[in-house]
Amino acid sequence: MKLLGVMALASTLIGEATALYIEKTCANLSLNPSTDVLSANCNNKKGVANPNSLDLNTCLGWNDEDSAITYGTNFGNVCKDCYLETRFLDTWEGYYSFVVCTCAGIAGKDYGLGTSVHIDNVDGVLICSP
Repeated sequence: MKLLGVMALASTLIGEATALYIEKTCANLSLNPSTDVLSANCNNKKGVANPNSLDLNTCLGWNDEDSAITYGTNFGNVCKDCYLETRFLDTWEGYYSFVVCTCAGIAGKDYGLGTSVHIDNVDGVLICSP
């Protein structure tokens, strides 16, 4: 039982550590509101920036019950007029990017890219991970 608790704690800590990864290793983030594609120049393990993109419809979805953008698919079916916004977060002591949209008729719904454990930079490539 103790081993499972340690593994769960390690998984949580690893998830939190990777949550900041995109903000620390990618630059020039942009979002195409017509295609829901996030683009960025992300550093690989050698520090070389690679231009790449990620279709957010393969990573984000809409949760009707919570009225929130969450991990899932096809959020573009419900969320429209999306854009990126940079905000200072006191709790994380830094500036982080948010996808902000009108979803299911509700304006201002957001998803923090820098605080996400699902969108990551792995060796210079934007990925979506569960």
